[in-house]
Amino acid sequence: MKRLPLLVIALLCCSATLVPASEIPSGPWLTYGFDWMPWSNLQGQINHLNRMIGHVRWQFTRYRSDKAMQHEYWQIRHEVDQLNARFKKAGYDRGRMRADIERLHGRLHDLEVRLKVKKNDYYRWR
Repeated sequence: MKRLPLLVIALLCCSATLVPASEIPSGPWLTYGFDWMPWSNLQGQINHLNRMIGHVRWQFTRYRSDKAMQHEYWQIRHEVDQLNARFKKAGYDRGRMRADIERLHGRLHDLEVRLKVKKNDYYRWR
């Protein structure tokens, strides 16, 4: 009998702190700032970069661009191909590889901005 009031109070406290799922912000800007195991996620980041390069190529078919932007895209594409080849070999530096992935991702996003891509067509990195 003595536990019942304590249980009711505990349930009321827990239910008062719950937030409806509709009030939780979501979107591509919501990131957590860390990976649980950053050393094991390199393959996933490379796959993500490969999907982004394909998405940006698709954006070139939808949005106007000049020859200089297309040339820059093909330079980035070449660097991504080199990164893929380096990853398939053993003995690469993980820190450098991650830095290259982030740099190439930034350059691809810069191309998206200069193409004046609609917000809904941006590639969602995370």
